[in-house]
Amino acid sequence: MERQRFNETTACEATRKQFPAFLAGNLKAEARGRVRGHLPSCRSCALAFSNAVAESMTPELTAKFQRPMPRPPAPVLEALGVWNEREGTVWTSLQSLDTEHAPWTAEELSRVRKAFQSALLFWALAQVPKRTHATRGPTLGLDEEWPQQIEVAVVDSSGQENGRKVRFEVIQPPTVTPAGEFRLALRTEESGVAGWSLRCTVTTPEAKVTFAGELQPVVDSQGWQVVIKAAGLPASEEPVVIPAELVKLSLQGKSGLSH
Repeated sequence: MERQRFNETTACEATRKQFPAFLAGNLKAEARGRVRGHLPSCRSCALAFSNAVAESMTPELTAKFQRPMPRPPAPVLEALGVWNEREGTVWTSLQSLDTEHAPWTAEELSRVRKAFQSALLFWALAQVPKRTHATRGPTLGLDEEWPQQIEVAVVDSSGQENGRKVRFEVIQPPTVTPAGEFRLALRTEESGVAGWSLRCTVTTPEAKVTFAGELQPVVDSQGWQVVIKAAGLPASEEPVVIPAELVKLSLQGKSGLSH
C-alpha cells in the first residue's frame, strides 16, 4: 500500500510540474500523452489542471481579447464529474466544486444560468393558461403534463440502460421556484435502492443540465425518497414546472453498479 501511494504521489507531482509547459505547448508528444492519460484518472490533478487553465488567462488577457475565462477541456470536466456528453453540465457537482474556489466555476455557472433564463420565460408563458388547474393537493406546481406515477430506467456507469425500471410516485415534478431554486421529489416502495442516485437531465434550447441526488429512507414509513434541491438558477415570478418532454430521469447504483 505504501509503495502504491508513493508511486501515485510521484506521478501526481511529475504531472503537475509539467502543466506550465503543457499549456505553453512546449512538451513533446510523449510527455503530453502522459499528462493527458493521468488527468482523467486523478480528480485532484484534474482540479489542479483546471485551475492552471483558468489562471493562464490573466485579467489583462481577458480584457484584451474580450472573452471569458477559458473552460477546462472536456476530459478534465468529466474527471471532475461536472460534465459529460450524455448529461451536459451537472449543476449539482459544479456548485459543489465552486465551494472549493476553482476560479473557472463562476463563469461556468453563469453560462448555465443564461441557458435557463430564456427557457424559464418560455416555459412560464406556456403554462399561464393552465395555472387555474395546475396544482393538485399541497405540492408545488404539479402540472397536468406530469403523471402521478412514472418509471425510471436503471443505468450503468456508462449511462446504458440495463432493462430494469423502478416505479416512483411523483411528489413534486422538476420545478424552478420564484427564488431560483430547482426542486424535484419522488418516492418509491421498491427495495434494494439504498444509496442509489437519481439524475434529472433538463434539455434547454441552449444547454443540457443535470441535477442529482441520492435516495434516502422515508422516515416512519416503508420505501425510499429522493429530494433534489439546487439553488442559484434565475428567479421567476411564479413557480415554473419544467415540461416532462424536456426531462430525462435515470437511476444509478452505488459505484455505478446497477442490480
